[in-house]
Amino acid sequence: WDAVARKRKAPDPRPLYNQQGIAAAERVVLVEGEKCADALIAHGIAATTAMQGANAPIAKTDWSPLRGKHIVIWPDNDVPGHAYARRAAEAIQAA
Repeated sequence: WDAVARKRKAPDPRPLYNQQGIAAAERVVLVEGEKCADALIAHGIAATTAMQGANAPIAKTDWSPLRGKHIVIWPDNDVPGHAYARRAAEAIQAA
């Protein structure tokens, strides 16, 4: 909810999921959605995802929390997943 605009809308820029977990980690796994990230987090693996997973507007995501970290990109094994991984990798390198 955006109190100023008085409507539901995504924040700008959009934060990555699991901010505290990725801040404390040297290695982070980037997956497509919260469900996948939560499964890894439950096993003690620092994981994150962009809002909306494979459909994430990459340019609107704040990738800076991943700066200086070792990132493993683990997309779903489908065409949207591979496209997301490619776009995210470019955005992370640019950050």
